[in-house]
Amino acid sequence: MKKSKRIITATSAIFAASTIFSLPTAAAENPMLPAYQKLWSGADETKYPDGMANPKDLHSRFISEGQDYSWSNNLEKEINQSLNKISFGKLAAKSVSCRSTICEVMLKIDKASIKADADPGKELTDFASDHVYPIAQRNKLELTTVISSSPDNKSVGSLIYIYAPKS
Repeated sequence: MKKSKRIITATSAIFAASTIFSLPTAAAENPMLPAYQKLWSGADETKYPDGMANPKDLHSRFISEGQDYSWSNNLEKEINQSLNKISFGKLAAKSVSCRSTICEVMLKIDKASIKADADPGKELTDFASDHVYPIAQRNKLELTTVISSSPDNKSVGSLIYIYAPKS
């Protein structure tokens, strides 16, 4: 039976100001971190669709895992190559990091670089479905994506987790 292609997204205003909390040094140096702290702290009240893993739980899993370079290096390279295919807007910032069973991808796109009649959330969702989901599928991994806009409406971001299902 052919498995259907699916991508689950949730939209929320997770770029809002948030409380600082302690994270491992590597994550603290990530320039996209402030955009997602509200989500990770549990202060985000988004109701996620059935079947969608909670990004807070995925982030906790991500920061608790050690690095498996044999698993992560090729996957990081493949994800970075797919991000170079973003053509609907200017990629203002990105971060790709994989551990031993999970990757965390953070993107920020300037809305001014996107066509006025385009829907940035749909563009990011379509991009993830067309370019990132196939990576997950080839590697027998799951994918969860959260799309959000900044409060000033000048940028749109995507937080993507690619991960091995828990057995």
